[in-house]
Amino acid sequence: MAALGSRLQSFRADQVDLAISLKDRQGAEQRVTLECWINRSPRLHLVATSSKRDLPAALSEVRDELVRQVDEAKTLREPRHNRALRSVPALPDHE
Repeated sequence: MAALGSRLQSFRADQVDLAISLKDRQGAEQRVTLECWINRSPRLHLVATSSKRDLPAALSEVRDELVRQVDEAKTLREPRHNRALRSVPALPDHE
């Protein structure tokens, strides 16, 4: 979960809540859910799920999905920190 922790470091500790749940352990319908609430304006609620039967693989899948969602949320809210969104090619002068 270190990759997720590094993504969430830009938020204050009191702004982030994480919850992980596992339903039907070793059953046919096993489901791992990782939820993240980030208290800022607007409040974000991110959810990642996996139905993989191998628990380490399911945890990796939900971690990677939540990392992707956090990165996407940051990019949408903070384009000033994203060079690709800041760099707009100049139009040639027409005289």
